[in-house]
Amino acid sequence: MSPAIPVPNITLVIPTLNEAKYIDQALQCVVENGIPRDYMEVLLVDGGSSDRTVQIAQTFTDRLQLRVIIVPGCTVYRALNIGLGEARGTFFVRVDARSKIPGNYIDTCLQHLGEAGIMCAGGIQLQYGESKVGDSIARVTSSVIGTGGAKFRTSTVSGFVDSVYLGAYRTQTLRELQGFEDNSDFVSEDALVNKRIREQGGKIYLDASLLVLYPAKNTFRALVKQYLIYGAGKAFVFKKHHKLTSFRQLVPLIFLLLWLLLGILCIAGVLPWLGGLLVLFVYLSIVVLTNASSSVLGEQRPGTLWGRTFATFCIHFTWPFGFFLFLINPRLHKRLVKWL
Repeated sequence: MSPAIPVPNITLVIPTLNEAKYIDQALQCVVENGIPRDYMEVLLVDGGSSDRTVQIAQTFTDRLQLRVIIVPGCTVYRALNIGLGEARGTFFVRVDARSKIPGNYIDTCLQHLGEAGIMCAGGIQLQYGESKVGDSIARVTSSVIGTGGAKFRTSTVSGFVDSVYLGAYRTQTLRELQGFEDNSDFVSEDALVNKRIREQGGKIYLDASLLVLYPAKNTFRALVKQYLIYGAGKAFVFKKHHKLTSFRQLVPLIFLLLWLLLGILCIAGVLPWLGGLLVLFVYLSIVVLTNASSSVLGEQRPGTLWGRTFATFCIHFTWPFGFFLFLINPRLHKRLVKWL
């Protein structure tokens, strides 16, 4: 009789699609976490890559208990749910194909899951640029003015939060919550499952010492597309579940509505154009001054002031625009994203 295959205690899931540029470094970071091979299974769920993603990943089979599952057309969250269905580990850890987790990431997250009431643990997403434009975008996405205070992007203090980047869970917890929302191509984060955890009295713990590196978008066009998708993801959740996953999401929606109201008042002659221009000037001044003096996490390069300022405009307007456009006309939203 052949010896029994040991059951891993950790299942680590990586969704992929044409990630040949990054998958090697992502898997190398997993190796460097030092988890014994028999103790952790790695499920790479691929959406049908046309590049060498799968072949590169398979070079790690001597270092990781790696299994590749190919499901053509699979989105990120469908991939996570497929991984959840296949998971044998007690713990479920998500890693993105482009992320570089620190060497103590897995152990630290699992230690937090052993604390009373904590049902999800994770760290900070620290973006880095691969170009001058990317440097500017990375700085903005790690600043309060660019992210609206999302702690998993800006915090330097560990504690309980509404959501984290990536995250580790008990597998049974995710199954009881029926996994991740995956019924739309535009669901783009874990906020809903984390909201369900909080509604059940569970806690989400952010360890600010866990800095997970992630490449920023390299063009403003890509940034606009990304935030149109983010906005649509929130709109999809709102339409289906009649809730926002965080109160801070009201801020960009109110922001865009106020600008629309301001434009209508100016056109109707209720508010003089000079008043509208004054409001615009004040907003521009705040954005420029904030970007000129913004603090920085880690060792991010600064980019340029004009680049950081323009990236801020992109985020401020495209996120709520994507939200409302998806609510009103999902097909038009999809065409716009496809065009970008």
